Parts: sequence; C-alpha cells; structure tokens
Amino acid sequence: MKRMKSVNFLFSAVFIFFMMMSMSLFVSSAYAEAYYRAQNRGQLIDNSLDAWESVEKRHFDSTKQKSFDDIEKRHFKRANSREKIDTEMLGDFSYRDGAAFGARKHQFDAKWSWSRYLYDESVCKECTVLKEGNSSRWQGSMLGVLGQYAYRPAPEDVLFSKYINTYKFDLSYKWASNLTETSNGIHDVLRIDGVKNYIVETRGLFGREYSKGYFDVLLYSGFGYRYRSDKDKPFLTPINGEGQRYYTSNTESTYFYLPLGFELLQRTKRDWGFALKGEYDMLLVGQTSDGKGSVNKYLPADEQWTDNSYNQHNGFALKTSVEIIKKNRELDFVFEPYFEYWNISMSETAHGLEDGVEVNTDRGTPYTMEAGIKMGVQF
Repeated sequence: MKRMKSVNFLFSAVFIFFMMMSMSLFVSSAYAEAYYRAQNRGQLIDNSLDAWESVEKRHFDSTKQKSFDDIEKRHFKRANSREKIDTEMLGDFSYRDGAAFGARKHQFDAKWSWSRYLYDESVCKECTVLKEGNSSRWQGSMLGVLGQYAYRPAPEDVLFSKYINTYKFDLSYKWASNLTETSNGIHDVLRIDGVKNYIVETRGLFGREYSKGYFDVLLYSGFGYRYRSDKDKPFLTPINGEGQRYYTSNTESTYFYLPLGFELLQRTKRDWGFALKGEYDMLLVGQTSDGKGSVNKYLPADEQWTDNSYNQHNGFALKTSVEIIKKNRELDFVFEPYFEYWNISMSETAHGLEDGVEVNTDRGTPYTMEAGIKMGVQF
C-alpha cells in the first residue's frame, strides 16, 4: 500500500514537472512566435510605410514640379508680356539699360506752335529831351514751327560717356504779321498796327538721362542763341497837338545764353506718357538796336535820328511746359502747352541824336511773355 502511494506520488511529481516544462516551453515558443511575428509585422509596416512615403514623395515631387512649371510658365508669360510692353515703350533704344524716355537712338521732333506774345520795355530812362519815362509794348498772336534732333549714343559710340548720354539740337522760327505797338511818353502817344515780327532761336544741348521704373529724368545744359526783330517802313503818325511826324518800328535784339533744364517723364501705360519740362536761361551777352535812322530821309537836317545799339549783360528766362504724348510704334503724337518769360536788365547807355538833339538813351528793362501750345509728332 505504501509502495503504491510512493509510485503515485512519484508519477504525479513527474507529470507535474513535465506539465510545467511543457507549459514553459509552450509559453516560450508562443512568446517567441509572437515576438518574431511582431518583428515581421513591424518590418512589413515599415516597408509599407516606406513604400507609401515613396509613392507620396513621387506624387509630391510631381506636383511640386508641376507647380514649379506652372510658376515658371506664368513668370515667362509675364516677363514676355512686360518685355513686349517695354519694347513698345523703348523703341529700338533697348540696348542701354534704363533707356530714358522710351526713345530711339535717333529721334526727330516736328512741331507747330501758336501763342499770345507780349514784349514790353521801359525805354530811355536817361533821356534828357523828348522821351523821358517812355515805354513801348508789342503784343499779338504768333505762329511758329520747331524742329529738334536728339542723339543718344550707344556705349560703343565715340560720343558716349559716363556723364553725358544725350545730345540735342533744336531750331525754332516764330512769326507775326499783325502785332500792335503802343508807345506812351511825355510827348507822344503812338499806336501802330500791323507790325511784322519774327523770332529765330537755336540751341545745342547735352545732358544725362536717368531711368527709374516708369519715371525718366533728363538733366541738361548747353548753349543758346535768340534773335528777335520787328521792322516796318517809316510812316506818318499823329502827335498830340503837334501835327504829324515820321516814325518807324525797327528794333532788333540778339541774345546768347546758357540753358539749364530738366525733363521729367512718366509713362503711365503703353500708349501714353506725360513730360514736365522746366528751364532756366542765363543771359551771357545781348544787344538791342533800333533803326530810328531809317526816317532821316523824310526829315530835315536839324531833326535827324541816329541808329543806336545797346549792350546788355544781365538777364534771365524761365520756361516751362507739360508735354502729353500719345505713343505709337513708329510715330508719337505730342500736345504741349507752354509758357516762357524773359527779363533783361537795363542796358548800357548809348549816346545819339533824337530829332537833332543829342541825348543819352538806354533800353530800360524789357521783358517778354509768351503762352501757347505746341502740337506735332516724334519719330
């Protein structure tokens, strides 16, 4: 009986040990299987993620490239459009960066002008006999024509420099056939109609053009010449309380001057431009002469007149205008309201005869005002 119990106890112990070992082995195997399965699944997940990332990356790169392509296309399209606009603005002067005024290397301006004209001078402040305090005034309408040539050298041209890149030469001619002259003095009150007048002006200019976006600036100087003449044949005119006498309006003025000016251009869109111009002219030397001696053949010997010339050394002019430009590819149309003012200081005194009497005379302080419009083309 005791032996049976011992065998049963031993069998039970072996079975329990075997079961525990089996359970331990099973658990270990299961854990290992789970671990390895987890590892494989993780690798699979990683591989899947890598594959997905690769797909996403390819998609992103494709999308990004497409976006870049779209941006580049839009950029080129905009650049081409801007280049087209700029080309239309700059004409054939695109070889220089910032070509001012959208102008060509060789540019011509042809304009017609109409203006109201006034020339006034207080004459003969130092006269001792007849006309002390006398003043004369010429006024009326004038017509004119103006031509200008502008040359903008390329960097390889001889006349191009760092400081000067623009040269201009202009010539203008204005005339009137029906000015009215009034002369007020102590002894005479004269009114003369139909006085003929003309003005010739020519200038050589040089300067520097600057460009900033849609704004261009030209700063310039140079040398100018102005000639003014009003002439008429001697004629009889009444004198207050003294019958009649011969008189002539025969005055000439010559000025040499130094111009200093600027032009500011704003391009709004491809078809329009606006330019503001301003100029100060400094008189270098001038001379005014009268042709009073032309009446001597009608006068007795004791009433002769002499032709006098008066030197002038001080004076200035102010000029301004607004130029409105309708731009086209080959020909631009221009409309330009303008105003000019000349002021000349008192001349040197000249000694001569008036009605046979020796007098000291001068030309006083003449000034000129002119306001009008210019219209024409640029090409």
